[in-house]
Amino acid sequence: MAEFDAYLMVDWSANSRPVTGADSIWYCIVTRSSNGLFVLELANPSTRRQAMSEINVILRDLVRQERMVLVGFDFPLGYPAGTAAALGLTDKPEWSSTWRELVRLIIDGDDNSNNRFEVAGELNRRISGGCYPFWSCPQGRVSSTMSCTKSGPGQPR
Repeated sequence: MAEFDAYLMVDWSANSRPVTGADSIWYCIVTRSSNGLFVLELANPSTRRQAMSEINVILRDLVRQERMVLVGFDFPLGYPAGTAAALGLTDKPEWSSTWRELVRLIIDGDDNSNNRFEVAGELNRRISGGCYPFWSCPQGRVSSTMSCTKSGPGQPR
């Protein structure tokens, strides 16, 4: 099996404001040459939008060079089987239906502002009518369908 020509690793962040340093986005691109591996770029963009733009440019450039790239992000990309049905979504395939619904509901601003806690609360309302399966919001965002702890109101015991 051929080795990859480049490796892009991304430490994502859900921070709701532009920020660098701790609790922010970092990415590193390492490329292979005849002399071995070397760090092409280590970056700490202040917003998700900026990171996506920079990563897009990097990946497009590597594709133009016909280089094989391994990309890793530190966030989950899956939901349990049955999530689409629990949300009342009927389009197929189910995984795509779930992602389309998330794209429809989530607003992610250029300045990192977003409505993720409200969306999680809405999904909880549709799935359980309580504070699950999604939880963990700041104290000021608690609602009848969103809790800052896993054992919030409406949570099964």
